[in-house]
Amino acid sequence: HLWQKIHESITMDIVQVFDQELDALEIESVQKETIHPRKSYKMNSSCADLVLFAAYKWSVSKPSLLHDTKDDYDGNTTNKYWLDIQLRWGDFDSHDIERYARAKFLDYTT
Repeated sequence: HLWQKIHESITMDIVQVFDQELDALEIESVQKETIHPRKSYKMNSSCADLVLFAAYKWSVSKPSLLHDTKDDYDGNTTNKYWLDIQLRWGDFDSHDIERYARAKFLDYTT
């Protein structure tokens, strides 16, 4: 139950940050999604925690990793952006977080 409360708290903190930066990020609104109570510790499936709605249109690139330097913008736009907040359990130094993040990235984009 504590894991769920931690996840909820982090999600609300992120909502507050986006709410403070609506104009700067050209966000019309931030929507917090209803989350299944077991989401925070059910690692094999997930869903959006937040959905950002654009005040205008955001240019989007083809999916890329954080350190890629040649994003490919081909004129596509979107008015929605979703965030899935995931918590990991255990000793941070013993996990290969980059490998996990890359696997999740590929799950979402391929």
